[in-house]
Amino acid sequence: MVFSVQLTNIENILKGLRSGDVVPAIVTHGEADLKVGGRSGVPVNPLAKRVTKTTTFKKLEVAGPRTYTDKLAARGEEPAGQSPWYQWVADGHVRHAKTGNGYVACSPGPETEVSVKYFVDNREATDEELKTIEAYKKASSPPDILLTLPFEKIADIQVQ
Repeated sequence: MVFSVQLTNIENILKGLRSGDVVPAIVTHGEADLKVGGRSGVPVNPLAKRVTKTTTFKKLEVAGPRTYTDKLAARGEEPAGQSPWYQWVADGHVRHAKTGNGYVACSPGPETEVSVKYFVDNREATDEELKTIEAYKKASSPPDILLTLPFEKIADIQVQ
């Protein structure tokens, strides 16, 4: 499964979006973040470096510079004291403060849907491989306020 969206296309798409707009779908594709094993008695992951994943996000809201603080305020919370790792370029577009890499900035809303497909050696993973992937997945929790998706992993963006 091969995807390609050019960097300039992503930036041009983002120029037409404003904070709060709903993006029907964003698809990302890249190497799955799995543990390799081989330490502390954990067997070596037989699928290491062979697994990619495609994630489809449906109905994400475009984030803007005030999205994070506004959503925290709505919960009665204060932002953390540190400066964020990113700098805002425009609504829906941030850059890493040190590397300059671009990211799409969105916020999950109440209607957001997320689906994930795993691939091993460029073919859909079997049930047995999915069990192995599940055993070696790194623990993470989905962001509930701000979601940043690296440009290099964007396979498709659908806008209205």
